[in-house]
This record gives sequence, C-alpha cells and structure tokens, in this order.
Amino acid sequence: MAELLKPIRDAAETIELDVVWGKALLILRSPDVFQGYWLQGWQKEILSAGDHFQLRPLLTAISRVQRFHMLAVSQGQVRLFDSTMYRAEEIKLPASVPDNLRGWLNERQPDHLLDNRSAGGPSVGSMKGVMFTTSADREKRDEYLRHYFKEIDRGVHAVLRDDGAPLVLAGIQEELAAYRRVNSYPTLFEKEVQGSPDRLTMQELLDRARHLVSESPSEPLRKVLGELRRRSTSSDAKEIARMAPEGRVDNLLISADADDEFLDQAARETLRHGGLVFEVNPVAMPENARAMATLRH
Repeated sequence: MAELLKPIRDAAETIELDVVWGKALLILRSPDVFQGYWLQGWQKEILSAGDHFQLRPLLTAISRVQRFHMLAVSQGQVRLFDSTMYRAEEIKLPASVPDNLRGWLNERQPDHLLDNRSAGGPSVGSMKGVMFTTSADREKRDEYLRHYFKEIDRGVHAVLRDDGAPLVLAGIQEELAAYRRVNSYPTLFEKEVQGSPDRLTMQELLDRARHLVSESPSEPLRKVLGELRRRSTSSDAKEIARMAPEGRVDNLLISADADDEFLDQAARETLRHGGLVFEVNPVAMPENARAMATLRH
C-alpha cells in the first residue's frame, strides 16, 4: 500500500513547491497506472476504491475546451498566448509583426502622410494616441487599421497555422471587428474578451478568456451534437448499457445530473471499444434525455 501511495504523496509535494493549483485534481492510481488531471469547476470530492476507475470527472473535462490561444490586440500592443485553464505562456511573434500602430505608421508610411498626425491630444474615433486632423486622413483611418491588422494576422497565422486550438481575441469591440475581417486563422473563437489590453492586465484578460472557453463545448463534442440528426441513436439507458459491451455505441452523451450505474458501465465499455464519451450540461442534452448514444451498425 505504501508503494502504491508514494507517487501521490510525491506529486502533492511537487504541486506545493511549484505553486500549481486548479479547481480540482483527479488522480487515477493502480499498480499499473498513475495519471493526474486538473479539472475546471468540479465541486464534489470523490474517494473511490474498486476494480475500475471513476471516469465521470474526466468526462466533464474532455467535454470542454481545455487549451486555447489568446491574441490581445490593440493599437498600443500585440501579444499572443498559449493557454490552458491553469497556465499560460507567451508566444513570440515574428519580427515582421508590428508592436503597435504608431510604430507601424512611422515605419511603413511616407512622411507626407504623417505631417498631420499629432503626438498628443485626444484621439479621433478609435485611433488612440494617433490623431488625424484632416478629413482625408480620417477617411484613411479604417484603411490604416486594416493594413495594420493584416500584418498582425500574417504573423499569427505563420505561428499557429498547423495548431488547430481555438484563438480567442481580446480587445475593444470596434477593433476586434476590424481584425476579424482580415483574419485567416481557421479556428477563431466566436466569443471575445471585451476590454482594452492597454488598460487591463494580461492576467485579467486571460481569466476572462478562460471563463468564456470553459463554457463552450469542445470541438469533438460539437461534432457529435451536429451528427445526431443524421445518425441512429438511442436514449434508453438500459439499451445503451446492453449495446456498449458489443461495441455498438460509437459516441455517448451523459447528462451531468444522471446518476445511473448502467450509464457508468456503458461509458467504460464505449471507451474500451474506441468510442467517445462526454458528460454534458443537462440544459444542453438533446431531447432532455439522461443519455444519448449514436450507434454503429
């Protein structure tokens, strides 16, 4: 028993020394297995010993996006992060990506276009710190932003093009709308973090991004939900539990408030036969069912 528990005690000491904390930690331990998973939003404490692992907490985790990128973009700064629910690391952008709009204007625009730009005073529209004093210059404002954001998009796409994790934008609504018009990264997150990167800390922006992402289903879950109408399905828990050991359950959705030993067994058997299992918020369950399975023929 001491040998079985030693890795758990060692992990606990490492976590304290590294100051790594999450909402909850799921540990799976057997003579042959030692795995740990951080969980977001899990409230109930579970201690279970038996001939199989309790997988429901882990099903909650894989049903939600766990990793994403955040691009904090404004006229004053540009920063890109790779983030999980608990850690974030800044990604270095190519040297070609402008640091801010003012520097980009000075480097890319002819002098005669800058003659009417004031270094001080209030901004016009959303052009903070860059004032266009003639009507002709003001008409160029959207064009300048478009080219500025396009340069940023090229750099972001070059770094993330083969990644696939969702990209969350953080910034002022008007500027984010302009960025979306030139974006070429295919997995752009629908919701945005509203708030100026020039006024909020990166930690505040990341926390807001994590909150948005934690409420969104993962891509595999969205795919399964989108296929339900085109697939043979069953919402009968006993029938699902009977078919799962036969390898006939392809994907299984279980309502988070469903407490059913048949469904727990069906989840294990579905995973054993190469299927996917998700725990879903009750309000998002199709037909208000306790469970829904897509079937193999």
